[in-house]
Amino acid sequence: MATTEVREFSVDGLSLSGNEIRLHTFPGEEKPEDYMVICQGATDYLAYSLAQNIQEDIKAGNWSKPDLVIAVLRGGAVPGRWISDLLGNLPMITVGIGSDYGPDRSRRDPQVYQDIPPLEELQATLRTINSLGKNQRIENVLVVEEIVDDGLTAEKVLQNIREKWGIGENKLRLCSLVVKERALARGIGINYYKERIPDSTWAIFSWEVAETIGKLVRRWKSYTNPLFDKEIKGRLGELGFSESDIEAYWPQEEGVS
Repeated sequence: MATTEVREFSVDGLSLSGNEIRLHTFPGEEKPEDYMVICQGATDYLAYSLAQNIQEDIKAGNWSKPDLVIAVLRGGAVPGRWISDLLGNLPMITVGIGSDYGPDRSRRDPQVYQDIPPLEELQATLRTINSLGKNQRIENVLVVEEIVDDGLTAEKVLQNIREKWGIGENKLRLCSLVVKERALARGIGINYYKERIPDSTWAIFSWEVAETIGKLVRRWKSYTNPLFDKEIKGRLGELGFSESDIEAYWPQEEGVS
């Protein structure tokens, strides 16, 4: 009989732990927005459920098993690892793409900062490490995002793969844990997703604690009638951020006391 060693860890001070998805609305918001908190266990469930949906599609003959998973950095890396494992320990690479905003807050065109490698070079490397069969080629590709917001990033990624690798429409698929209505309306082809949310909803994932605290503090301090620190910290606590994380990741730049 095997011996078992169990180590337990306290979750005190761990932000966004738990298994739930919570929707928060704060009264009197200057910029009306709901905050959707997706806790750690819930993100695991969404990724697991998404992989099951893809497996069912493959079994039904609607698609072939992917040869490769491409996770879009940074948020797609966590669900990408989950899904690549659950679909049969598939090889996975990442692509980095980002954009900033103009003075009028309009989003600029996304720019690739970590590109996909040449296809032949990647296939040769994967064969060397036994992640691809000797005569196997990368023909079916699954792209993984954590959220498709306005669809610009996903559209850029798909276009880049088609142009550089020549992957056909029916062999390239996109999945995401969460999608916004405007992304679906854009018609870029989101093949699999789990949560569909309004454009005005801010999705908060468990792996972006420092980033979200910084963004929300700056947002609430930029209001015409800025919120006081005490109220901001109260709001962050309601969203599920621990006191220790709020103190650790409170922005320190000038103008954010």
